Amino acid sequence: MNKDKRTAKNVAHHEFMEVWRQDKINHAVHKRWAMEEYFRLAPMERKYVRGNTFKAKVKAYCEYAGLEFNPGADSTGRVRSGSEEYLVVATGQFCRSSMKFSR
Repeated sequence: MNKDKRTAKNVAHHEFMEVWRQDKINHAVHKRWAMEEYFRLAPMERKYVRGNTFKAKVKAYCEYAGLEFNPGADSTGRVRSGSEEYLVVATGQFCRSSMKFSR
């Protein structure tokens, strides 16, 4: 197993699978909600994970699980609605025009 694959596997915690349950795949999930849900499932991570590292962990999880991270993001790599940032974990059938925003 190469280094990139090991790194991705290390962050692919069971908790990420719980946050992005089947009903959250292909939806824009509020970043703050996703972080709070993750910390509820893995309370010890609160000490080590901040907003930017959380986003990197989600991206690594997507690579490991064969999912797309933030498809259709703007030039800064973010999905926004107003001033709020959302994270999108998507399958190959994702369509930005029919994207649903949720908390």
